[in-house]
Amino acid sequence: MSSRKLLNVCVVVMVGVSYVWSDVSVMVYSKDEALHEHNISKPRIYIENTGTEPISDFYCLYYFTAEGGNIPVLEDYYTPFSKTSLMYLGHNQYAVRYDFSGITLFPGQVLPDQNGNVIGIHYADWKPLCKGNDHSFQCSHDFAYNPEIAVFCPGGFRIDGCHRGRKRFKTREQRSVSKSIYVHVEVTH
Repeated sequence: MSSRKLLNVCVVVMVGVSYVWSDVSVMVYSKDEALHEHNISKPRIYIENTGTEPISDFYCLYYFTAEGGNIPVLEDYYTPFSKTSLMYLGHNQYAVRYDFSGITLFPGQVLPDQNGNVIGIHYADWKPLCKGNDHSFQCSHDFAYNPEIAVFCPGGFRIDGCHRGRKRFKTREQRSVSKSIYVHVEVTH
């Protein structure tokens, strides 16, 4: 007479515990279309996701200074995937906010495209403006990486670029990956 016993055994096996790194990284490229005009700045920018993770609902800030108490005017010429607005930061410091709400930028993707989007910044009375003290101004006819344009996640966490003179950094997220195996063992005597 054989007796049969069931034995449930839970075996937890750590299979290849590893760390998977995901980079949340973007690069902003810019040029100015009004280098030889003294009363307007026309930054043209595009954003490239150089990381391994998509980002959604982000925004970027283009910083500049208004001299002598002048009031800047924002002209939105072509920003197909973002809403632009002017922010006063205090002490004659301003930023143009490009808000990409409802937009996801996937790894390798460029927004809007490599032709970029373009805005204009001038004073209400069209007086000359000094571009040299504008934190995000890029004195270039050609697109070049611009670390002075900051990019943020929805909660205000900076992804890339300088935030009014602070250093830039890239974000790296670490995730632990492990697997458990549950084994049902039947023992007979």
